[in-house]
Amino acid sequence: MGGYLIWSTRVMLGIVLLVSVIAKLRGRREFADFTSWLDQLAVVPRHLVRPAAVTMAAAEATAAALLAFPGTAAAGLAATAAVVAVFAASMALISRRGITAPCRCFGVSTRPMGPAHLVRDIVLALLVVG
Repeated sequence: MGGYLIWSTRVMLGIVLLVSVIAKLRGRREFADFTSWLDQLAVVPRHLVRPAAVTMAAAEATAAALLAFPGTAAAGLAATAAVVAVFAASMALISRRGITAPCRCFGVSTRPMGPAHLVRDIVLALLVVG
């Protein structure tokens, strides 16, 4: 039974990561919009926004790929934990600063970022740790 739980957790986390990375990379316009959004959040210095956007997408894609195979599942879970930890820390910083920009985590959204997004990241982190 534990094997099925671990497998289903890997699948769910992999899908979440894939949806997120595909939303960012499905076209030049989407990536430019994501990069612009990241710049507006002022989480990283302006000159590092594009490298941070590329790194974020690459980290999500790498973690998803590692989760896909039993031999790399542990590394995938560790990578996912790191990605989710960065997201949660960033969300906490954004919330603390009072920034209410819409979330672009999974593409275009009109819902402003807030405590619900931080809770989502914490739940994902608990799934990874569990």
